[in-house]
Amino acid sequence: MAKDRSKKRYDNLVLIGEGEYAKVYSAEDTKLGRSVAVKRVRKQYLDDKEKLSRYWKEAQLLVDVEHPNILTIYDLMKSKGCLVLELMKGNLKQIYGNRPMPVKDIREMLLQVARGLECLHKNEITHGDVKPENLMLSRQDVVKLGDFGLARRASDEEGSLLKGTTKYMAPELVSEDFGEVGTASDLYSLGFSALELMIGPQFDSLFPDLIAFGSDKQMAWMMWHCSADRKFPPIQTILEGVPDDLAKVLQKLTEKPQSDRYQSAKELIDDLTGGTKLIGEAIRDDEAEANELAKKKKRKRRIKAAVACCISLMLCGVIFWAIQEPPPKPVAKVVDPVRGVVKNVLPIDQKFVLELMKGNVEEYQLSPADTVHINRKKRLLSDLQLGDRIVVHTRPRTETASGFLEVLAFRPETHSGVLTSVDAENGKIKISVLGGTDEGEVFDLASIEETEISLNEESQKDGEPLAISALAEGDEVIVDLSDDESGMVALKVVATRLVSIEGLIRKLDPPNGTITIGVDDGGGDEQLITLPIDPACSITLNGLASIDENLLSVANVQVGDQVKIRHDIKIKNLDAYRDFGDLGRILSIDYAGNTIDVKSVDSTEKQQYKITPETSIKLGLDSVKLTDLRAGDSVELSHDSPDEAIPPLIFLDATRMPNRNRWVILIGNQSFESSTVTENRTADADLESLRSTLVERFAVPENQVSVFVNESSVRLRNEIPNLLDRLGAEDELYVYITTRGYLDKGDRAYLAAKEFVETKMEDTGLALDWLIDQIDGSTAKRKLLMLDCSTNDLDKSVNGLSMVDSIQASKRGGYPKSTYILSSSGEGESGLASTEKANRSLFGLSLADAFAGEADQQRDSDIETTELTTFVIEQVQKLASSSGRSQRPKLILPDDTPPRLSDAARQATIELLSKLGQKGFKEPEIRAEALAAERLASGEPDPMLAAGILLIRVGKINESLEILESIRLSHPDILVSHQAVIWIHFYKKHYKIGTAKIAELLANIPKPEKANETYSEEQLSLFEWAGKLRELAERGNWVPSPRVPDPQNLASCDQLASEHGAVANARYLEGRKAAGAVVEKFQAEVDADPDSKSKLERERIDFYVEKIASPSTVTLIRGGLDR
Repeated sequence: MAKDRSKKRYDNLVLIGEGEYAKVYSAEDTKLGRSVAVKRVRKQYLDDKEKLSRYWKEAQLLVDVEHPNILTIYDLMKSKGCLVLELMKGNLKQIYGNRPMPVKDIREMLLQVARGLECLHKNEITHGDVKPENLMLSRQDVVKLGDFGLARRASDEEGSLLKGTTKYMAPELVSEDFGEVGTASDLYSLGFSALELMIGPQFDSLFPDLIAFGSDKQMAWMMWHCSADRKFPPIQTILEGVPDDLAKVLQKLTEKPQSDRYQSAKELIDDLTGGTKLIGEAIRDDEAEANELAKKKKRKRRIKAAVACCISLMLCGVIFWAIQEPPPKPVAKVVDPVRGVVKNVLPIDQKFVLELMKGNVEEYQLSPADTVHINRKKRLLSDLQLGDRIVVHTRPRTETASGFLEVLAFRPETHSGVLTSVDAENGKIKISVLGGTDEGEVFDLASIEETEISLNEESQKDGEPLAISALAEGDEVIVDLSDDESGMVALKVVATRLVSIEGLIRKLDPPNGTITIGVDDGGGDEQLITLPIDPACSITLNGLASIDENLLSVANVQVGDQVKIRHDIKIKNLDAYRDFGDLGRILSIDYAGNTIDVKSVDSTEKQQYKITPETSIKLGLDSVKLTDLRAGDSVELSHDSPDEAIPPLIFLDATRMPNRNRWVILIGNQSFESSTVTENRTADADLESLRSTLVERFAVPENQVSVFVNESSVRLRNEIPNLLDRLGAEDELYVYITTRGYLDKGDRAYLAAKEFVETKMEDTGLALDWLIDQIDGSTAKRKLLMLDCSTNDLDKSVNGLSMVDSIQASKRGGYPKSTYILSSSGEGESGLASTEKANRSLFGLSLADAFAGEADQQRDSDIETTELTTFVIEQVQKLASSSGRSQRPKLILPDDTPPRLSDAARQATIELLSKLGQKGFKEPEIRAEALAAERLASGEPDPMLAAGILLIRVGKINESLEILESIRLSHPDILVSHQAVIWIHFYKKHYKIGTAKIAELLANIPKPEKANETYSEEQLSLFEWAGKLRELAERGNWVPSPRVPDPQNLASCDQLASEHGAVANARYLEGRKAAGAVVEKFQAEVDADPDSKSKLERERIDFYVEKIASPSTVTLIRGGLDR
C-alpha cells in the first residue's frame, strides 16, 4: 500500500462457513497471537434492531461463563456485527459425516456435554438448541457446546425456530401438556442427538411414520415429538454392542414425560462412567479400528434382522443384518474375480444383477457376511448405482474364516479439497477433502500430457500446458478421478490459489461485477488487471468491515482508492484505503480537549474532529500547533475514520481569512546614502518577516500592507497621509519603523530616510511629531506605533524612547493622544541583534512571534494592545537575558486627558503608572513619589490611586486597601477603585465583604441616559468581571468559615445586574458561567487526587480574573480619571 497503516486486530480472514444469518471466518488475533473464528452477521440482519438486540444480549450472557466444555466467546464487536470465538475443528455432524460414531465415544461425548450443560444451568442459562451441529470439537479434541441459539434460523430442512431445532426438540417446547420448558429440555435434545450420532446416516429411516404428519418435515418432527404414543425403540433392539448402562442412560434421556427423564445434568453425570479415549483420538484411529472390528465380534454395530424385517414392513427400504454364527469351515479354494457392470439393484432382497464383460448376465445374492465397497470405501448394497464397474471377489472358507463375497465397485468421482502435498517428480498429489476429517488421499496423475491442469482458469503458461509443478500446497482444487483396481487416476485438476496484489482502483464496472486494478509492473509502468468480484467477497475500508453497523460492499469503494486484494479467479478479499477530505471553516476550538468544530462548505451541520500527536497541521506554509489555529480559519482536512463520531485528522491545512479592518505601514531603512549614518543591518529581514507574519497569521489583507524600504523622506511625507485617509472608525492601524533616530539642536526628533544628512534633518528626515500627529488624526479605533531605533555612540543616533521624551519635553505638541507607542529599548539602551538568527533583531523577532498568535492570550484572533505590548516587553527581556545582555522595551501610553491636572501632576502620575511594567521598585519609593505627585495634583485622586495599585504589586495589600477604600468612598464614580477594593477582598478570601462590594459596584455603573444608547465594551466587560467573582464567592469557597458570602448579598448582585438590562445581564451571566467552569475543573482535579496542588490553587483569584495590578488597569485609570 502507499501508506503504512497499523495492523488490524483480527487479520487474514478466510471464509470457513456460512448460513443465512451469518458468515464464519478463521482469522489471526494479531494482538494475542492466536487463531480465532469471527462470526459476522449478514448485512440484512443488522437492520433488525430487535433481533440484533436479543443477539447481543444472549451473547453477553455467555461472555463471563467459562467452562472447558463451553465454546469461548473472546470478544464482542457490536459496531461491526461480529463475535470473536474460539476456533474449532468442526461440529460432530461434519466430522462423522456418513458414518456412525463409535459407542465408546458416545459415552465420553455425553459426559463432556453434560458438564457443559451443568455449568450453563447453574448460571440459569438454557441452551435451547442442543444438536449435533452445535456440539463442537476443539483442536485439543474436547467436545464443547456452541451456538447457544444466538443465530436463530427457520430455513433448513431440520427447522430452526426460536425454541430450538425441531428435529431434536423436547416435547414441552411444542405442547404445554408435557410441562414447562427447563433444563430437562436440553437433556432430551442431547439424548436424541446421541442416538443420531450412534446410528449414523440411516437414523431418519427409523422414522417411516414421519410421513403421516405431512410433507413439511419441520412440522412432522414437531408432531412426532409431541405425540405421546410415538417412541424411539430401545437402542439395543437396533444396535448390538451397546452396554446396558449406556442403553438405560439413552432411554432415560429421551423419555417424553419429564418425570421419567433426567432432571439435571448432575444426575446424568452420576449415571455415566468415564475412562474412554478422547473423541478426536478415536476419529484418527477409526480406519485402523474398522479393520480390527472386522476380525472381532466385540460391540459390533449391525442392525438386527428382526428390526430390519419390521422396518421393511413399514416400507422404509433399509435392511439391518444381525450377526450370525460362522458356518462350518470350508476347504480353501481360490476363485478368479468376476468383472462387469451393474444392471439392477434389489436392496430389499439383497441382490444385484451384473452384466459380465462378455455380455452374460449374472445375479448375486448377498449374505450378512458379504461386503460392498465403492471406490474403496465400505458401503451398503443400496448405494450401488446402475453403470458402476464391479469386481466380485469370492473369498473361500478357510480354517479360520468363513467364505464371503467382496464386491468392489468403481465409478468416476469429483473431489473438492485443498492440496496438502505435490510430488511433481512422481506425479502425485495429496488433497484434504473439504468437509471431512480424513487427512487426504493420494491420487496418481496419469501423465502430464493426459491430465488437464488449470490454475485460476489459466491452463497454459508461455504457450505450454500447465504441468503438475504449477500446483502448490494450499491450492484449492476440484479433481475429476477415474478409479480402477490399480488405483485412482486424476483426469482433470482445476486449482485456485489466493494471490495478493496491491494497487489503485482504476475502474468499477458494477453491471459486469468487475474491478480494474492498476498495479506497478516492477518497471515503473502500470499494468491493468480486471477481475470479477466474488459475491461473498470480504470488503474493508480503512480497516473497517462495517460503517454505521452496515457491512461494506462494492458500493463503498471508489476509483482512486488504494487497495490490497486477495483473489483466485475472483476477488475474495478487498482491503481499501482512502483519505476522507473536507473543506470548511473552524467554528470553535477546544484547546484542552484537542478538538475542533468545523462547518463544511457544502453542509449546514458542524462536524467535530480530533487532533492527535500524529496530525499534521499547517497554517499557510508553516507547520504549526493546534494553539496557533483560531475560530474562523478556513481549513482543508483529511481523515481515514469514516465510522467514528469524532474522526482523528491525518492533516489539516488552514488559511486565515483576511480582516478588512486591519491596516499596516512598514518603514525600514537598512542602508543610507550618507556614510556618517551607521547601517541598520537587521532592517530588511525584520521587515519581510513581519510582513509575511501579519498577512499569513494576523490576517491583514495583503493589499492593506504598505511597505517602504530605503525610501526618501519626500515620498514618505506624501504617501503616509494618503494611506491614513483610507482608514475608517472600526479600523486598526499598526505602524512599524526600523531606522536610525536623531535629535536636532532644538531636540526635535527625526527618523532617518534614505537620503538623511545630519546637518539637514528637516529636509532629509521624517519628523516624529509630524508622524504622530498624522497617526493621531486618523479615525482608526486602535493605533500602535512600534519604533525600532537604537542608540549608537558612533553616529549619535538615539532610541525611540528618547525621541518621544523629547516631544513631551518640548511642549510643541505631537505627543500621542490616542496612539500607543512601543519603543524597542529603554532609556540609554540600544536594540540588540539576535545571536541565533542572522540579521534579525530581538525586537523584530518578538513582534513577529506576537503577531503570529503568541500574544493572543484569549485566542480570539484579536490581539489587544496591552496583550501585544506585554508579550513583546517580556519576550525581548527574556531573549536578551538568555545571552547575558539587557534590553527593556518601553510602552508609552497616549495622553488625551484634559487639563484637569497640571502637566507636572499628570506627568508625575504617569511616571507612577509606568512603574507597573517595571521591576525592582519598593514601597518607600512608591510612597515618596505618590506624595510628591499628590501635592502637584491639588486633591485629585490620580496619584494615590496609582500608588494603591502599585502597593498591591509589591505585596502591601492592607496599605493598598486603606488608600483605595478612601478613594472609593470619596469618588464612587471612579469604578476602578471599586474593582481594586473588591479584588483585594477576594484575594484575602473575604467573600462576604467582597460580594457586598460587588453589589455597590453594580449600583454605581451608570446606565445609558437615552433609550437608544448602549453600554460601552469597557462597561460590559465590567459586568462580566463582576459575574466571575460573584460565582467564585458562591461555588469556590470550599472551606466553611465566616468568609462564606451572605445569600442576600448574592441575590442583590443578581438583581442589580438584571436591572441593567438584557445585554448587561447576559455578560454578567457569561462571567458566572466562565468562573463556574474553572471551579468544576479544579473540583475534578481534587476529586481525582485529593493531595494535588489544585486543592491549594483553586481559590486563587487570578485563575478567574486578571490581576488588578496589570497594564489594562493602567488603561482604566488613564481613561477613567483623566476626564
